[in-house]
Amino acid sequence: MVEAAPDVADAGITCTGSLPDAGFSSLADFPIAQICAQAEESFGYVSMQEATVPCDGSILVRLEEGADSDSFWIFDASTGALLALGGGADITELCTGSVPGFHYPNGCWQGAFAEGPELCPAARDGGGIVEASADRASDTGPEALGD
Repeated sequence: MVEAAPDVADAGITCTGSLPDAGFSSLADFPIAQICAQAEESFGYVSMQEATVPCDGSILVRLEEGADSDSFWIFDASTGALLALGGGADITELCTGSVPGFHYPNGCWQGAFAEGPELCPAARDGGGIVEASADRASDTGPEALGD
């Protein structure tokens, strides 16, 4: 079960700050290969999934970093804009930043994050070192997600 910083209104995850500069602002420019490679180097094991079905107008992308920690990004399902980000360790999840007015979709991904297609090349290809292509164009954005 995923625990989190409680939201007084619905006892779910609350985003605690403003959205920091993540180096990208939308799903279209989300640097999948770069993030996977950095996590692989830092943690030795990495797995990234995009939730296959949007929930409450949001798309979740989750990066499993090693055995017990993760990061997540939430995007607007219509525009692809980055709405929030966060992460956790073991069973505690924290939304550390979001756009003004964003309310974490606590009715989604209850108990565990939804799983979807594998996005990190090393995990998708059965292990090994993640390497981004020279131009990284094919490793980022919607085409890397199969859109």
